[in-house]
Amino acid sequence: MSLDLKDIKIVESESFIFTLFNFLFLILPGVAIIYIFNNELFINADWIKIILISGAVTAPLVLVNTFILVTIFMCNKKSTESSLFISFSLSVLLSGLILYTNIALHYIFEKTFRSGVYFTFAIEFILIVIMGIRLKGMRKK
Repeated sequence: MSLDLKDIKIVESESFIFTLFNFLFLILPGVAIIYIFNNELFINADWIKIILISGAVTAPLVLVNTFILVTIFMCNKKSTESSLFISFSLSVLLSGLILYTNIALHYIFEKTFRSGVYFTFAIEFILIVIMGIRLKGMRKK
C-alpha cells in the first residue's frame, strides 16, 4: 500500500483558521494559567503534559458555555444544523476571553488563583441566569 502525495488533502484556509482559533482560545489560556499560578509545574513538565493539563483547565468551561449557547440557539425556531458548530466556536471564544480576563486581572490587581476562579464562576452564573431568562421568555410566546 503506497501513499501518493495526491492522496493528501490540501489544508483549506478555513480549517487552518479554525485550528489556529481553537489553539489560541482553547489551549493557550490554560498554558498561561499554568505558567502564572504554578511556574514550577510549567518548568518541570514536558509539553505534552502541559497541553493536556491546559485542555483540562479550559474544557469544562467550554462545555458549560457550549451547553448554554446551544440552549439559547435551539430556542430559536430558525435554528439550523450548524447551530452546534457556531455554539462551539462562540463558546471557545467566550471561554478564552474569560480566562484571558482572569490573567489580566491577576497582572493588574495582583489577584490570586482563587479570586480568578470566583470571577469565572460569577460570569458563568450570570450567563446561566441570562439563559434562564431567555428560556422563560421563549416559553411565554
